[in-house]
Amino acid sequence: MPRRRKRPGAATARPVAPDSGPAQPTWALRGSSAAIAAVRAFVGRTGPGREPVVVGGEPGSGHLHAAGALHAAGDRPNGPFVVFDCAAGSEEGMGARLAGEAARATGGTFVLVEPAAAPGPLQDRLVLLIENAPAGGAAPRIVACTSRDLREAAAAGVFSRILLSRLEGRTVRLPALRERAEDVPELLEAVLRERGGREVTVPALQEDARRALIVGDWPGNLLDLEHLARRWLLHPPGESIRLEDLPLDVILEAALAEAEGPAGPSTGTGSGDGALRAVRDGVERAVILRVLRRHGGSRSRAAGALGVHRNTLIHKMRELGVGALDRDGKGS
Repeated sequence: MPRRRKRPGAATARPVAPDSGPAQPTWALRGSSAAIAAVRAFVGRTGPGREPVVVGGEPGSGHLHAAGALHAAGDRPNGPFVVFDCAAGSEEGMGARLAGEAARATGGTFVLVEPAAAPGPLQDRLVLLIENAPAGGAAPRIVACTSRDLREAAAAGVFSRILLSRLEGRTVRLPALRERAEDVPELLEAVLRERGGREVTVPALQEDARRALIVGDWPGNLLDLEHLARRWLLHPPGESIRLEDLPLDVILEAALAEAEGPAGPSTGTGSGDGALRAVRDGVERAVILRVLRRHGGSRSRAAGALGVHRNTLIHKMRELGVGALDRDGKGS
């Protein structure tokens, strides 16, 4: 597989905490892969309980979606769903805010985002909060969402061992998007419908574009997917998504995967040269088509934008099999 690369803007820290509320999106748990089916099974088994749950996994893999699904599967789905970011705000004011938010979560679910990032005194307050929870059915269920290994954090001395013992009721790890790649097309449709409403027309995927999405690396996980969906909402209605409509890094990943094949990259000099040429040609073709569409099919203006002579561009188009654009902006 190609070496992982981070895209600009990819998640590097904690999951993002949205506004608190009783309803949270859960589309991240959709898909037919065995990895996400196991998460849904965990939610089905664990949702009705009240014990604390730790939701782990890489940044952007859907922590709050899983927390929302646990809340919806519980016996208090209409109760409050309150999210508390343990790394947001000043240390001085976080204690009072913690008490207020915990009280607001009474009778529902209290989600702690990145508890290992909380200052030491706040971690101590969290221990007291859990230990002094009201008796009976009013105490909020605690769900800790983290992109860090809490046991490793405790061993490193940055996370309270006592708090770890209080939180570790049940644990689930969310798969990274590259570990459930076959779910990507369905997830994209789910994001498009959520962002654009039920009446949105979801563009069809051409087969080469579908294959490219499935072999993509997706270092930002669902955050990358949401970014792509926002772009597709601007796609002309009725037009399908082509390979050249995808981000260049996704096209590059697909070209690398195709060049390497299922057996991995060849060590032979000739085959290696062929693989590199296939990757280069695929990316160059996508760039030329994109620039041509941007300039209405004008080869002169596209050449100027690319910084090459018009004849050079025409020669390269012939070499790559790129014909003139039709009325719909598609290349032959």
